[in-house]
Amino acid sequence: MYLMGFACFMPLGLMHCLAALPSYTNQDCVAGGLDQANCPVAAEAVASELFQMEVQVKEMKKQMHAMDSRGQHAVMKPPGFLESDDGKVTVNSFECPQSQALQSTTSDAGVTKIQKLNVTSGKYADVLVVPTTWTEPQFRSINSCAISPGKDGIIHCSMEINNKGSFLVRIDMTQAAFVAKLPGWRYSATFDKDGNYWLYGDTGLSVIRDAASKQAYSSWSYLSGSEPSSVSMTLGADLVVMYGDLEKSGNEGTFLLSLSHNTLYVVNVATESYKRWVISKTSGLPPTAVVWGSAWNYNKALFFSADSGEGVYRLDESSLDVKNGIASFLYMGPAQQTDWNDGLSCVGTGTPWEPDMVFYDCKGEATLQVTTTNMTVPTTNASKSYFEYLNISSGTYQLYYEVQKNWTDPPFNSINSCAINPLDNVIHCTMEIDNKGSFLVRIDKTKVGFVAKVPGWMYAGIFDSEGTYYMYGNVGLSMITKVSDMPAYSSYSQLDNIQVYKGPFALTAFGADMVVLRADWEGSGTKTYLLSVEGRFLYVIRPSLDGPPAQWKLRGDGLPTMTQTWGSAWNFKTRVYFAPDNGGNLYELMTDSFELESGAAQFKTAGKSQATSWNDGFSCLCHISPFTTAD
Repeated sequence: MYLMGFACFMPLGLMHCLAALPSYTNQDCVAGGLDQANCPVAAEAVASELFQMEVQVKEMKKQMHAMDSRGQHAVMKPPGFLESDDGKVTVNSFECPQSQALQSTTSDAGVTKIQKLNVTSGKYADVLVVPTTWTEPQFRSINSCAISPGKDGIIHCSMEINNKGSFLVRIDMTQAAFVAKLPGWRYSATFDKDGNYWLYGDTGLSVIRDAASKQAYSSWSYLSGSEPSSVSMTLGADLVVMYGDLEKSGNEGTFLLSLSHNTLYVVNVATESYKRWVISKTSGLPPTAVVWGSAWNYNKALFFSADSGEGVYRLDESSLDVKNGIASFLYMGPAQQTDWNDGLSCVGTGTPWEPDMVFYDCKGEATLQVTTTNMTVPTTNASKSYFEYLNISSGTYQLYYEVQKNWTDPPFNSINSCAINPLDNVIHCTMEIDNKGSFLVRIDKTKVGFVAKVPGWMYAGIFDSEGTYYMYGNVGLSMITKVSDMPAYSSYSQLDNIQVYKGPFALTAFGADMVVLRADWEGSGTKTYLLSVEGRFLYVIRPSLDGPPAQWKLRGDGLPTMTQTWGSAWNFKTRVYFAPDNGGNLYELMTDSFELESGAAQFKTAGKSQATSWNDGFSCLCHISPFTTAD
C-alpha cells in the first residue's frame, strides 16, 4: 500500500506544500488573497512638436497627400528631414486584477470619457477624461472600444476626426495613438482571443486581423494602406464574442453576438462566408429597450446593457438555440441611462457582478462544522445556521459566525456539505431554498454567492487538491470540476439552467460526511478515493467522471458499537478524522496501515466532540492536524 499526500496549492497557484506518510511536515499552506484593482497611470503626455513642424512645411505636405478611395481622409508620409522621427509610440495596458465593466461615452458637449459601472448602484464613475487636444486636429468622438486580449491588455477604440476620417486608436491615461484607418463611423466592436478586432457600423461588419500586434503612431498622418472592407449586414450597437458548437456540427466556431430591441443577432465569423442568425424568440428582456450600446464578456459570461436605463441582462448560454431562434436572458442589476457609448470588458478575476468573496484564513481554527437548528420544511424564523469550530481540549463546538437567513431572498432553509476549495480557500456549501431548489454556494462572513444548481439535498461534501467538488445526498454522488473558475452571482435566479455537475451516481451505501485521499490502494497507480463512515463500517469510493464509481465496504475496527451517523469529518493532508452526531469520542483512520482488500480498517481515538445535528465538518486540506491520536 502506498498513500500519497496532496499537492496543496495556495490561492492563485503561488506555491504548494507536499505531505507523505509516515512523516508529516509542520509547514502550513498559507492562504492568499486577490489584489485590488490598480490601473497604471503613465508619466507624461505625448509632445505636439511634430504637428507644429507640419504646419511649417505646409506646402510640402500638400504635395505628399494622397486621398483614399473613399475621399474621407488624407494619407501623408512625414517630410524627408523628419525621417529620424518615425512617430512610433508605445501605449500602456489597462490592468484589472478584478474584472470591471467599462464603457466609453461622448456627450453632446463633446466630452469623451472612459467610465466604470458600479454594478450595485448602476451608476458610472469616471476613470479617464480623454482630452480632444490629444489629437491634431481635435477629434470629435470615440466609440466601438475593446481591450485587446492577453498580456497586451490595451484599450482600442474607433475615433472620428472631422474632415480626416475614422481611425482605430489605442488609448492610455496620457495619449491616443493611431493604429489603422477605418471605413467610416463605427459604434460596436470586440476582440476575439486571437487579437482580431471586429467592428461594426453603418457600412457593415469589418475586421482588422491581429490588430493587437500592429504599430501605433502619434498622428493619423503616419498611417498608410487601405481601410478594411465591410460585409453588409444588420447588427446591434455593441458586440461580444462567443465560442462553441452552436450549430451542433461537432466543430467549435467563433461567433459575434449583439442585441437590438428584443432581437439577438448571432454571426459565425469562423469561415470566410459569414453566417448570421436572427434570434427573435427571446425572453427575459424589457420590452422598452431599443438600443443596447454596452456589452461585456467575462470568461464566457455575456452581458448587455440598455442605453435607456432598463439595466444589465446576461444571456443564459444554455438557452441559446440558433436553429430554432430561441434565447433567454437573466436580469443582473441596474445601469443608468447613457448615450453614444460602447462597453469594453476589462477581464480579471470573476465577473463584475460576482460577489467579492473573502477567503478563509487557514491559519485560523482548523476543525470547522456547519449546523442548522430547528430545521423544518418550510423553514421558520426559529431555524438558524451557524459556522462553528471544535475546541480540541474541551470537545465542544464554539460559534464562529451565524450565516444569516436574510442573506438570500427568499431566506434559505439550510446549508450542509461544506468544504474549503484548496485553490482559493473559499468556503463552499450546498444550500436549500424552499420551493426554489438546491445550490452550490460560496459563503463568507457577510454574504452568499450562488455558483451552480445541484441535484437535490446534499449532506456530504469535499474538494480534492485539483479543485473538484464531490457531493453526496439521497440521489447519489455528484461532482463539479474546476469550481474556482466558475462565476458566482448574488441570486439563484441569475444562474444558467445548464447542468454543470456529473452524476448523480447511485451508491450502495455511504455516510453523512466524507474525506478525500490520494493513494495506490489497488496496485495500479495513485488514484483519488472518497471515504465515509456509517455505523461501524468504512465506505470507500473511487469516483469517475465517466460513470459509476468503484465501491468497497470495510469493517471499522475500533469504532463504537452503538453509533450510526457520522456527520462531521476532517481532512488534514493525509490524516483523516470522523466524529459521531451523538457525541463522545472522535476517531482517526489509521491510513498508514490501511489495506483496501483486507476487509477491515483500523480506527483510534483522537479526541472528543459534543452531540450535534444536521451538521457537516470541513477543514483546510493542507492544514496540519490539530489532534493527538491515542496509541
